[in-house]
Amino acid sequence: MLLSHETTPDYLRHQDLESLAHTLKALAHPARLAIVGLLVEHPSLHCTQMIERLGIEQTLLSHHLSTLHDRGILRREKEGKFILYRLADQRMAKIIECITHSQP
Repeated sequence: MLLSHETTPDYLRHQDLESLAHTLKALAHPARLAIVGLLVEHPSLHCTQMIERLGIEQTLLSHHLSTLHDRGILRREKEGKFILYRLADQRMAKIIECITHSQP
């Protein structure tokens, strides 16, 4: 166990820490951070729009989108012939804001 119950504040329960670590691991890649950051700026995009803005290959983008979706960070919605991606949890915007504003 990482922290004892006697020293752990209520807001840092073990299951909360596990969930947070799981989310941070999913974000721990430059392309995935860029995708989430892009969706903070543009709340709904499809793959072609992301490829144009990020300048990465479609196969690489698809891999990272799947990872982020599987981890519950993104959600997909079909709109016509497109699949739109959105943040599943708006707290991701706060995470991106915190880490980008903490840079020296």
